[in-house]
Amino acid sequence: MMRYRLIRLCLLLGLWAVLAGPGTAQGAMQSEARYTIRIAGFTVGDMRLAARESDGAYSAASVIVSAGAARVFRRFSYRAEAQGRIDKGRLRPQRYEETADTGRRQSEAMLAYTRGVPRVLRYTSPVPASAGAPAASSQGGTVDPLTALYTLLRDQPEAGLCDRTITIFDGRRRSHVRLGAARRDGADITCTGEYRRLDGFTPRELRRHVAFPLTAVFTPIEGGLYRATHIELQSFYGLATVDRR
Repeated sequence: MMRYRLIRLCLLLGLWAVLAGPGTAQGAMQSEARYTIRIAGFTVGDMRLAARESDGAYSAASVIVSAGAARVFRRFSYRAEAQGRIDKGRLRPQRYEETADTGRRQSEAMLAYTRGVPRVLRYTSPVPASAGAPAASSQGGTVDPLTALYTLLRDQPEAGLCDRTITIFDGRRRSHVRLGAARRDGADITCTGEYRRLDGFTPRELRRHVAFPLTAVFTPIEGGLYRATHIELQSFYGLATVDRR
């Protein structure tokens, strides 16, 4: 169970994969980034994220693997791909697929979207669904976990960094990342908020914790854009951080 939670935690914070088609079309944007994941100061994971935006569409792929001490004692991996369209700067998923391996258990999920409403094409997990798991048909307007991650980590203008909510549905559970007003720290901009479990979690999970404080730090880069360089999330195991290399 602890290993399964570590994978989900790494995903909330935060590849190598071939994205949609070879080459770069005119006006296309491609990015590749690598992140170090730490919990209580100890390195536990390595995350790679690649994405492509072109002609009003996006595709993203990510790999998270155990690193540091976790690589010896608690091996895990997570791989995901997402595709969708960009509507007035917002990412609207059309398809999502993930595989996860805790070393003891494997799980898979595949979602497709029709007019913003997800359908669960496949969801296999040894962990039974909660009795309160929401129906996918009621989750219009949500995004998949990888699209949520890319929404947070992609280079973007100052106006879209803070004061927003990203609502996530992974095929069984509904949650959100909510960021409050921006605060300037020198050239950087810091957003504070929370990750909150909403629906589909077990009573035991909700008894342990519902909301987790979250902080995101964005650093200015060329072109008037900002880049997420440091994420903090309070977890069961101590302060979890994601730092861009």
